[in-house]
Amino acid sequence: MMCLDIYTDVRPASNGLFYGGSDYIKNSMFESVLTEMTLNQDYSIMSQAYDHYLYSSLSELRKSELNGFPDEDFSLLMIRDELFEYEEEDPGAFYYWGYIVVGDERSDNLAGYQFDISPSDRWGRALCIDRMPRLLRSHLFRRSKENSLNGRIDFFKYGDPEYGGSGYALNEYGDMVRYRNGELQMLGNYDRGEWVKVEKKKDFTNGTVYTIDKMLQYARCLPYSPGSDRVTCWGRPMEEYITEAAENNPSVSKSVGYLRGIMKNEFTELQFARENTSFYTILLPNNAAIDRAVEAGLLPEVSFDADGVAIFSTPEDENASGEFFKYHVIQSQAYIDDGIEGYLLLSTGETRRENRSFTFHHIETTRSSVTIKKTGNRLTFANNTTIVEDRVEAKVVPGAHRSNLFAPKSVIHEIDNYLIPPSEK
Repeated sequence: MMCLDIYTDVRPASNGLFYGGSDYIKNSMFESVLTEMTLNQDYSIMSQAYDHYLYSSLSELRKSELNGFPDEDFSLLMIRDELFEYEEEDPGAFYYWGYIVVGDERSDNLAGYQFDISPSDRWGRALCIDRMPRLLRSHLFRRSKENSLNGRIDFFKYGDPEYGGSGYALNEYGDMVRYRNGELQMLGNYDRGEWVKVEKKKDFTNGTVYTIDKMLQYARCLPYSPGSDRVTCWGRPMEEYITEAAENNPSVSKSVGYLRGIMKNEFTELQFARENTSFYTILLPNNAAIDRAVEAGLLPEVSFDADGVAIFSTPEDENASGEFFKYHVIQSQAYIDDGIEGYLLLSTGETRRENRSFTFHHIETTRSSVTIKKTGNRLTFANNTTIVEDRVEAKVVPGAHRSNLFAPKSVIHEIDNYLIPPSEK
């Protein structure tokens, strides 16, 4: 009936056709966040890249109330062709994106290459096949209209006062993004000391599209080693970010000292987290919590060298410390302290009251887990009570230099308590 209501005054014209509709029948192809990418030639590389690298996502971006998906809510940051092309000249990226030219004509096929530091040789096309999908997914945010607390992201809101007015979100790939007053950062932008300016362009039935002045970057590209002619876009090692956490926040200096001591000989999973497919949440009990863990016999008492790195008296002390801190590294998800009360928001757009994730800690051949929830509007972590009888909870300590700290495919938090790792006894 609604379709008939818009044709109440239809009359024939001189060309023999009938006119007079007061509206039009809406189609998801022209009313979804996909519309701008499809119809605007400024985003031709982005459109072709979705078609070539993330074809399944195109149908996702069309989901809206018009085709039976009333709760879909996307925030899509539009990447202009010139931003892709700029990577060829950008000393922090070293990537070339463009179209393959056959004779004098451009084809519809995209090409991607990675340059040396002096861009004279194209190499690493396989790396680009990994990079492009991640870049695309880094600029997409999923939410749901079903819950009012989980609506589309407002990049221009004031944010959380506990974090100096910054807000935090996970993009579709799983990386943390920080935003404040119309500017955004991801890990690579943070390392380069830059912000991405964002402006709202248009609302659609299933979300909002925004324009940006530069791309969000998941890592800053650096030489493999001093003087090297080749670059890596994995960014800096994990240990540097953990060390910076203590430099900017002395309250976690003891946790960082233990971790750095452990990472000298083992815990290589954490060192290579930036190159793995998984994400991590790294929990740093503050100094008061570490002192309590030592008193409880869960951690050995150690001395620290001039750089603040733990010195273990015996291999057994190092092993015990490793088991303790492996239980404080959560695998598979970066849990952000976003200030939203009661709900965990995942990169998939799902809303949960509580979630359980595995850690690096093992009992025999099984990874042990922790429970994640919100206490009020703050993240809280609890040990697995099916293995450890006493339930112990640790709450994130909010603050611009305390929690929501950037790290490769990870987020670092200070917590106000320690978690008791399960024992095989």
